[in-house]
Amino acid sequence: MADQGSASASSVVQNASSVDSASEADLEELEHDVDQASSRSNAVSDTLDSLRRSMSSQGVNLRTDIASAQELMKINLDKAQQALQAHDAKSARKYLNIGQAQLEKIEKFLGH
Repeated sequence: MADQGSASASSVVQNASSVDSASEADLEELEHDVDQASSRSNAVSDTLDSLRRSMSSQGVNLRTDIASAQELMKINLDKAQQALQAHDAKSARKYLNIGQAQLEKIEKFLGH
């Protein structure tokens, strides 16, 4: 009987270990994805800032939907990074997806 208990306990430890390593793998993949999106975000933000300055000198403003998309992109990518730091893969993926959708909208606007 003691052997069965030991086997069950060992099985539980192995299952928990598998979950931990899967979670770590998910977090590493998410971290890579967030880093990639953040890099792209910085590039489009620099381009938008230059465009905004150029347009301002001509007395016009950047489209409000694009300005809003830029803010939402930054906010959600920051939230994704915070969720990663808290080891919350579900929230990190959620905020990454929202941030990437805004990023893609801006890239389309810029012709990237």
